[in-house]
Amino acid sequence: MSSTPNITYTSDAADEITTATGDFNNDGYSDILMGVYTDAEAGKGYIVFGRDSMSSGDLDATGTADLTYTGAAGSQLGYTVSGGSK
Repeated sequence: MSSTPNITYTSDAADEITTATGDFNNDGYSDILMGVYTDAEAGKGYIVFGRDSMSSGDLDATGTADLTYTGAAGSQLGYTVSGGSK
């Protein structure tokens, strides 16, 4: 097994990125939930839906994530995330 990831997501705003997987939209593909936490900002949560072909991306760019959640100031959204299956 290779230690090189097939896809990579980045964010310039992140102090820490946490990840979890699961089939959040129940389409049979594994999806990726990423929490992006920063001390300076409110934090964000991103969901990228799984599909036949996925590519790497910058989470700060529009259109990379299928869903984006932004926390209120001081909410620590994205500090930890959890996923799973039904």
